[in-house]
Amino acid sequence: MTRHNLVFEKWLNSPVLNKEEKDQLFKYSPQEIEKYFHEKPFEFGTAGIRREVGIAPQKFNKYTYRVLAVGYAKYLKSKSLNPKAIVGHDNRINGDVYAMEIANVLRNFGIEVWIPPKNIHISTPILSYYIRKLGLTGGINITASHNPPNYNGFKTYNNTGCQTNTEEERIIRIKTPHLSEIFDLNFEYFHDFKELPDSFVKDYFIDLIKTLPPIKQEDQKFKVLFSSHHGTSSYNMSLLASMMGFENFLEYSEECNVTWRLNEGEVSNPEEKESFNSSIKEAEKINAEYVFAHDPDGDRAAIAERQRDGSWYLFNGNEIGVLLSYFKCLYDRNLQKPYIVSTYVTGDFIQKIFPDIPIHTVLTGFKNIAGAVEEQQEKGNDLVVAYEEAIGALISPIHREKDGYQQLAFILKIISSIRPKNRRITDILDSLYKKYGYWKGFTEFYVFNDLKETKKYFDSLNNVNFGDICDYSLSKKEFNENTKILSWYIKGGGWIKFRVSGTEPKFKVYYNIYGDSKEWIEEQANKLRFYFEKLFKI
Repeated sequence: MTRHNLVFEKWLNSPVLNKEEKDQLFKYSPQEIEKYFHEKPFEFGTAGIRREVGIAPQKFNKYTYRVLAVGYAKYLKSKSLNPKAIVGHDNRINGDVYAMEIANVLRNFGIEVWIPPKNIHISTPILSYYIRKLGLTGGINITASHNPPNYNGFKTYNNTGCQTNTEEERIIRIKTPHLSEIFDLNFEYFHDFKELPDSFVKDYFIDLIKTLPPIKQEDQKFKVLFSSHHGTSSYNMSLLASMMGFENFLEYSEECNVTWRLNEGEVSNPEEKESFNSSIKEAEKINAEYVFAHDPDGDRAAIAERQRDGSWYLFNGNEIGVLLSYFKCLYDRNLQKPYIVSTYVTGDFIQKIFPDIPIHTVLTGFKNIAGAVEEQQEKGNDLVVAYEEAIGALISPIHREKDGYQQLAFILKIISSIRPKNRRITDILDSLYKKYGYWKGFTEFYVFNDLKETKKYFDSLNNVNFGDICDYSLSKKEFNENTKILSWYIKGGGWIKFRVSGTEPKFKVYYNIYGDSKEWIEEQANKLRFYFEKLFKI
């Protein structure tokens, strides 16, 4: 397909685009024109919509954001006679511009719009909190989390502070104009937005601290180095730590800034161990015992702990969820009717520790997790933790989103309570394994360039002889058409699951395996890793 593409010609000849925007069109190759210049509607994934930024109908720009905002505005109008919404953004380039475009569209529909003071950035969990606190009908956050810098996103919320669910997203899509109408939309510009107070972050922290379990903070002097990965928690996670009494919580200045400019080769997803490379080097220089990290929109958290031999251990989302649940149940005496929420691809070790606590298992994506939290809270039940293997967790239901601030605040208290006993977090995990059985839950992923490649991944698994790979045996294989998850169930307990990410071009492998010793499980895990690394070199 060449530049005679009709949609491309339409954009090139549109009087709406200025010269600078049209100049960008001439930079596209024929292949890129074919890829980006068609009018297929945007689809919601597991965490809103994420796309590359640029002048094209299949990228995010002020024109495509306006189209999406119309659909969301009509959704809000269907929910309330006098709808109110908050519009925020992370610190990606032009996020503030896109937020104002969306806010103006909502005002054109008569919707009361709230924004952070002076339209500054806002962390995702804090936006969810203010939807509930202000009694709003919904909200939008312009964020693409840890996706590459050339991406942005469109994350929609309902009146509970949850991300819109699948049915609500279907309604939004129905009410969204077709992309062929993109240049026919005309709007007035408004300036009468309501603003959150300048203290909006600190006010949230005050409420957050009140909800933390009453764990005695016996040692607050240990040194922590923190990275926001250039994100929205720059400068404010250290405020939360200080408000809790932790004065040795230090920001890693190389990565704690709101420029959203990554150094070459830098990884901004704290789920990946490579994202800790630079901060751990700095931690060793300043003799810090822990490295904490958020992803760029502040809703997920990860931690690395220095071990007795000087090495570092990076905890994954499965392990963090187990630790949070264990300590919450240990210290929170208000859990009269406790429950836990996790997903189909999150490890199930927690069931062995708490066999009597209901564990609600849902589809991947925090919109599904938070939806289950909302349902259980309405029934008067008490949240222990809602978590996913991808380092996202909600500990206190003061909003309905995963929250990196809550996670790190709670972990600070945990460390403070165990340090006087000369214990590390890894010691706590080891004690749980000795008591309840040896387990390992972790995730590996393989990056692909084209969605068409994912069929090759699934096809390559058809003829695998599991017994030739490791010392486990399979009881059955099962593919779920609704979840698009392939599950291999292991005899005696445990599983391995395969799926395509809903937010990134990644094929993911989820491990939930058991054995008689830590060493034996590690041996099996290494055999499986090695095999799949060879298999998926497609």
